[in-house]
Amino acid sequence: MEAGLGATVVSASVAAPSLEAGLLHQVGFDLPERDFRLLRHRSRTPSAAAGALLDLLGVERSGRWVGT
Repeated sequence: MEAGLGATVVSASVAAPSLEAGLLHQVGFDLPERDFRLLRHRSRTPSAAAGALLDLLGVERSGRWVGT
């Protein structure tokens, strides 16, 4: 995107250095609501980082969704 050839959505932490350097410009707009799916291997135990993500998303370790 720094070449000026389009637009994208990236996290603020990823874009921060380029924003500070003036290589990117931030434009505010609302993103549409989206559904996400989570796939993981049933017989493998998640790593600590994966487990933290599952907890954040409200997914039981058994794999059943417990969020809304």
